[in-house]
Amino acid sequence: MTVARALVPVVVVVVVACAAAACGDTNAGRVCQPGDPAFCGDGLQCLTFCDKDTGPQSICTPSFGAEVHGTFDATGLIADRVSFGELGNVTTFAGDLAVEIKGVKGVALPLVEEVQGDLTIVGTDLECLSMPKLRRVGGLVKIDGNASLVRDELGKLANVGAARPAPIGEGEPSIIVTANALLPEVNWPSLADVAGGGIDVEDNDRLARIDFPQLAHVAGDVVLAGDRLERADLAALTGVDGCVHVAYADDTSCADATDGTVDPALGGACCASDHDYVLEVAGAACACP
Repeated sequence: MTVARALVPVVVVVVVACAAAACGDTNAGRVCQPGDPAFCGDGLQCLTFCDKDTGPQSICTPSFGAEVHGTFDATGLIADRVSFGELGNVTTFAGDLAVEIKGVKGVALPLVEEVQGDLTIVGTDLECLSMPKLRRVGGLVKIDGNASLVRDELGKLANVGAARPAPIGEGEPSIIVTANALLPEVNWPSLADVAGGGIDVEDNDRLARIDFPQLAHVAGDVVLAGDRLERADLAALTGVDGCVHVAYADDTSCADATDGTVDPALGGACCASDHDYVLEVAGAACACP
């Protein structure tokens, strides 16, 4: 059965499954239905892989980790296929989680609901990233320098930065999405509150739209910019502890782009260039270009 998203090339997983389970009559390597653990049997889990030959498929693979549905108390680092297997079925990371894996098309963590520290996806070869149950990140979220990334699935993510100290001066933002050259959109429909810092989404060459339709409060500056940016949905934003600067594409009218996507009560305005929306804050370095 074909389903969306990704982890490692299927052929590699089958080899690993045979080594770990001695193959025999096990279901290792068989196509399965996500959410049906009984099909794969003891010691196996059904996970989705991204493979250039077959497309996304769900395959029975070994549950390497002992932390099934549990909490991982140390810093999590997914740097290769083995570490992915060890962490692929964790529900809560008590510390940071860093994804730095190379040589695979995608990573899916279908069970993780909370990262209490920082979540960083930096410098990978990933085309797709999926954490469909992730609701909270206590530290920052940083997605940076992933040259092939075309999709990030963080649809349940609601709260970021609650464990970070209050920002001091020009502190690091709590959400950073930068230098992902092929990423066409950032769509986080559940994001409601960003504490401990602001939001910085820029330098993503193909980024055309940013959707934060439920975002109500940000504890810092909000900078959203892109040479192709046509839409930035901040319709629910009523509280921001800093500046707001949305820089649209040169052929996009700020007046049109902010119609229905920014609450007039927020207090910002389109600049004379009609390609920028700015909310200025006294004493802060934010103004129309």
